[in-house]
Amino acid sequence: MPSIFARIDAVEFYPELKYDLYLTNVPEIPPLRVRDPQKATPLLRLSSPFHIACPSGIALLHYIDYAEETLRGAEIVTQPKLFLSFARQAREWLHQNYSSQRGRNTADRPAEYERILSILQRKQGVPSLDAQN
Repeated sequence: MPSIFARIDAVEFYPELKYDLYLTNVPEIPPLRVRDPQKATPLLRLSSPFHIACPSGIALLHYIDYAEETLRGAEIVTQPKLFLSFARQAREWLHQNYSSQRGRNTADRPAEYERILSILQRKQGVPSLDAQN
């Protein structure tokens, strides 16, 4: 299988992207019949976008997924160095060109999680961590 894209910056991010894209720079990957091929071979999966609401409007959320190691029988095998270099370059490029910060009121942001937790604890009559110290 030839490389789909050699460089992540060749990928254009469109809201119309309906399917995940699988990227590699490793030639001749055999066809796979597994559920998550990026976990079994040197493939980087770029997810189709999720539309999320944020203060500035609707944004697109993409994920990338790849494995640094795979299982071959009972043996753990490290992915090829060429692929790992490509995957790290892709992560770095995405980090430099797109925001990975969570929104101010996103529940997985530590400060917001603490705020929500304290509200829930007050409603349930559980003393907050601050009150216990």
